[in-house]
Amino acid sequence: MQFTSIILALCLSSFAVAKGHEKNGTAVSSGIIGKTEEGSTHDNSDKTEKKENKKCHEMSRLTSLVNLVNNATKLNELETKHNLTAAKITELKAKAANATTRLTELQSNTTLTSHCAIVDAGQKLMRQCKQMKMLTNLMAVADNATALSEMAVKKQWSAEETAKFKAHAANATAKLTKLQSNTTLVNACETIKKTAKNQNSASISQSDAGRLVGNMLFALVMGGIVSFFMA
Repeated sequence: MQFTSIILALCLSSFAVAKGHEKNGTAVSSGIIGKTEEGSTHDNSDKTEKKENKKCHEMSRLTSLVNLVNNATKLNELETKHNLTAAKITELKAKAANATTRLTELQSNTTLTSHCAIVDAGQKLMRQCKQMKMLTNLMAVADNATALSEMAVKKQWSAEETAKFKAHAANATAKLTKLQSNTTLVNACETIKKTAKNQNSASISQSDAGRLVGNMLFALVMGGIVSFFMA
């Protein structure tokens, strides 16, 4: 409920499109921040957001480290997989202990955690959209004998490899059907796709695109997709 309130509060205010993480440049993966003015205010907002995004990444990394050390099963699996010595394990635990202090400090900043929640939700949405696109393309090839034959020739697949591809596609059908049955998700992915295109167009400003994404997030909250993000 708290997470929903965070997004809803942001959606009810003015929106601006975040520039996005440099790694993926997506329309919403860097989250949404408040409306900025022209000139230095906008520049300062961008700098602030970049710093916050960097801290979000740090918080995610530290959380993973602490969770790993606190999970005996996962820690044992890591130790076995990488042949870690007792000294290395001790070193890892020491790093996790130090990370806990820093993590507590970051998590105490409610403004930062709210921002990171939006970032995480946007990133998860983007992953779901990309997965749906990948599975759709996979099924398009698997269900088309000509396309499948051309793919096999291009990739120089053996009969066994082609059979494995078809089996993989068959297993992916259920996952794709589940994703496509969520009309809110499908509509959100389409909106993001259009927004990304509009951002590269001179006919629409950043603020216009920001309002479009803001409206999309508002619809996601009202449509109950927040629970989908957090699943």
